[in-house]
Amino acid sequence: MAPLRILLTGPVETAATLAHYLYLSQYDSRWERDDEVQPADVRDCDVLIADIGLKGRSGCDFVRNLSEHQRRRPIVIVISNDSQPPGKEPGIDAHLLKPVDPDVIRALLQRLQGSWFSSVVRHGSLAAT
Repeated sequence: MAPLRILLTGPVETAATLAHYLYLSQYDSRWERDDEVQPADVRDCDVLIADIGLKGRSGCDFVRNLSEHQRRRPIVIVISNDSQPPGKEPGIDAHLLKPVDPDVIRALLQRLQGSWFSSVVRHGSLAAT
């Protein structure tokens, strides 16, 4: 199975560091500045890890807008300082609190990858890579 393609967005100290850790953990990861990321940037990723507090906008609003630009929805993990999850926002698969333990993210990705892959195969929408 090919590694998950992961896009991280948020403050440099969180997103860039996690992207580097995930790259070293054999994931295909990249980081986009939170004030520059657009829904089209998510098109080729399997997982989006986004800070709730993107510069100038809400991470939850960004996730809601993804469905308008995506053929298939990526797994979405949001990160925040708030111990209160953002509610049952449509499109959010997991909510993590800062500071994020990289090993927790890796374990979560392994679990989500198994359920995502099973769902994609079951619905016959697995694209050839």
